[in-house]
Amino acid sequence: MREFVASDERVLTIVAANKEPLEKDVQKGLFNVQKGSVPGLFVVTSRRVFHVSKVLLQVKFDEIALDQITSSGFETGMVFGTIRIRGHQSTLQICNLPKKDAHALCDLINKAMRDAKDAPAGVVDVAAQLRILTELKAQGVLSEEDWARAKDAILGKPPSRAEEVIAMLQNLHALYKQGVLSQAEFNMKKWDVLSRP
Repeated sequence: MREFVASDERVLTIVAANKEPLEKDVQKGLFNVQKGSVPGLFVVTSRRVFHVSKVLLQVKFDEIALDQITSSGFETGMVFGTIRIRGHQSTLQICNLPKKDAHALCDLINKAMRDAKDAPAGVVDVAAQLRILTELKAQGVLSEEDWARAKDAILGKPPSRAEEVIAMLQNLHALYKQGVLSQAEFNMKKWDVLSRP
């Protein structure tokens, strides 16, 4: 799934689901009516919704960015449900979902749309950054003082800067563990990284 998701994009859910051809696609000959729906994976991320499937050794990918969704809703039958997501230029129709999952997925999509709308561009997952820093502290990479510096160095910064600081700290710690850097060298370089604007 990593080949379909950007590094700064969070996957909210992945469900095995079928994409049902829309009537207009069937009329255009884009789907074989006898084959019906296309099995695959339906994914909701912090940026978009998409369905990915493999048909005759070919990967088919249909997506709608959250900020392009104009409406989403669901219908349920006795057992299964269908979600219809309309965008400015396309529509995704996901079918054969268990009835309760259709409702929950529709709620998740609506929440993701609200969250994406409320989040300024370039904002990263602060909780994830703090979790990584806490792990580094638990591993002995950061002292309490270093943790506070690291927090100041990455929180509120562009995602690329936060990733750079975390990667540099992890690399320095690996070099220290391998004996390439002494404790003093490791601390000096670590403090240098944490004090950069």
